[in-house]
Amino acid sequence: MKNETIRLAVKDFQIQVKWIKSYVITLLVFLAMFLLMSPKQYQMAFSMAALVTLYRFINLTMYEDEKNNTLRLIDSLPVGRETVVKARYLSTGILTAALIIVLGAVSFIADRTDRLASAAATICVFLIYVILMAVYMPIGFKLGYIKAVNVNRFVFIGIFLLIGIGSMLMGNLAGQRGYDAAGSLTSMFADTSPALVTAVFAVAAILLYIVSMKVSVVFYKKRELF
Repeated sequence: MKNETIRLAVKDFQIQVKWIKSYVITLLVFLAMFLLMSPKQYQMAFSMAALVTLYRFINLTMYEDEKNNTLRLIDSLPVGRETVVKARYLSTGILTAALIIVLGAVSFIADRTDRLASAAATICVFLIYVILMAVYMPIGFKLGYIKAVNVNRFVFIGIFLLIGIGSMLMGNLAGQRGYDAAGSLTSMFADTSPALVTAVFAVAAILLYIVSMKVSVVFYKKRELF
């Protein structure tokens, strides 16, 4: 069973190979536009770029599997549906861990004042996005790619509107223009251990990720593929 899970997880990464050029172009354009609009919020830009990468990874694997009827083929093989779900969560988890390492390193290098707090703040913001992805994935296993993306599009728009409005309100209360949420999180670490806060965020994200996987297994076992 473990071998099948690993093979299916590797398959998810193999699917991404032909999209690498698109990934790079999308990320460069996104970072350029974000930093031009908010040059001080580079931590948020890094976290958002990682979110875009993770979101595209999940959607492309779902899209390719459904377009090529891969799920139906796998379902006809002696491979349990639970294995399919675990493999998707394994591949997504590996990418998430890699992105966290890259985010931490880039933020640590970019900040010249408080490197550790900056890296911790960037990682914590990204872990919040990981929790959002953990909510999204069961929807994908229940409804399929097209319906899940349509539902999630409205959810994300609502979330980013709330984040934008919240940042504007907090900026007005603080008497600042262009409120830097990640920067405020960094300053909060002045009285707290960055490693401890990051660990708390990480544990919460892992627990919710595991719950998400369990829910996805239940949904996918009940889903009709034929």
